[in-house]
Amino acid sequence: MTIKEAKKRRENLRAEGSKLYAEGSKLYAEGSKLRAEGSKLYAEGENLHAEGSKLYAEGE
Repeated sequence: MTIKEAKKRRENLRAEGSKLYAEGSKLYAEGSKLRAEGSKLYAEGENLHAEGSKLYAEGE
């Protein structure tokens, strides 16, 4: 492999690495968003459960 070919290969690998890094960052952000949404839904469920337990206790 010539020096010119090696430099071109290095450029291509760097570009590919940058592309993969950007894709990973995008997926990480999406995961964080979904995790926050899941936490919100979990808290909602906890509140509904507590409300249901309270209503059940009042009904006894």
